[in-house]
Amino acid sequence: MTMTASSAQLAAQPIQNTTTSSTVVSTGGLFNGGSFSSVYYATGDEIVFAMNPAGTLSNDCTLQLQISINGSNYAVLRTFTNAEITAADGFAAPVKLGVNTQFRFRFVPGTTAANAANNVTVRFKN
Repeated sequence: MTMTASSAQLAAQPIQNTTTSSTVVSTGGLFNGGSFSSVYYATGDEIVFAMNPAGTLSNDCTLQLQISINGSNYAVLRTFTNAEITAADGFAAPVKLGVNTQFRFRFVPGTTAANAANNVTVRFKN
């Protein structure tokens, strides 16, 4: 049996307007207040971020997930707490972003000694 569809029916089909990837991305060690990750574009509506601490982090450090919808102004979407980012076994959190949302991370060190060995690495599949 042959199936046919009009051009209007074909045009009405939902499409995915971005490519998908199963690449695991790593921010590298974020270690001081001016340390921003690269800017990434979300390829899905929800991404799971896994964080791993290294070195000695102070009790007042946090990690910000910042987003932008215009490519230049970034706002904090979520702040990961010290308890989350310093968990001995690491920490993972799903976050709803939306396809094509630009995002980056910023490590806010608090009183953590400014040393590249004291850092947080974020990994995610995008």
